[in-house]
Amino acid sequence: MKCKISSLLLALSSSSLMHGQDKSGQMALRPLFQTADSIVILSHQDLNLRATKEEMKQGIGGYNRHIVDDAYQLNECIVVERAALDQQATITLKEILMRQKRDDEVPADKASCFLPHETILFYRQGICAYIDICFGCRRYELSTGIHLEAELLQASSDWTLLEAFFIRHQVSYEIDIR
Repeated sequence: MKCKISSLLLALSSSSLMHGQDKSGQMALRPLFQTADSIVILSHQDLNLRATKEEMKQGIGGYNRHIVDDAYQLNECIVVERAALDQQATITLKEILMRQKRDDEVPADKASCFLPHETILFYRQGICAYIDICFGCRRYELSTGIHLEAELLQASSDWTLLEAFFIRHQVSYEIDIR
């Protein structure tokens, strides 16, 4: 799957459809905010559960379900809540993610559970790239095709701002129960 996404992103870059791509065929996060057709935040079920009957019909089987399928489409079976972001919300999200930690800020404590339930989706010409987020341990995972210029969410306050952003947009599954 990683090979397919990289090949597809490389093909898109060669046809000048994506800007800000590096030599490895990966898209830098900052330009992705500008070139995405749409950005959606969502909450989803646990990815470590056995696939549902509906997912198995779609060819998704076993454990370790995925946010996107082999066709780079969202696995709708796991979505609990979602919100499409308007231009102002997109700017706010970008500011939260790209914020640089000041020396006087408390670094973000990280644990190791990584049971993500919130995701930021970037759609570009029907292809889905994502950042999967676990507010419980303050870790995230990037889909193949995205690379970072700098580490995201370095300060504890960044995580608080991002969590509040999701809640403001009524995407709070599993956030409320912590």
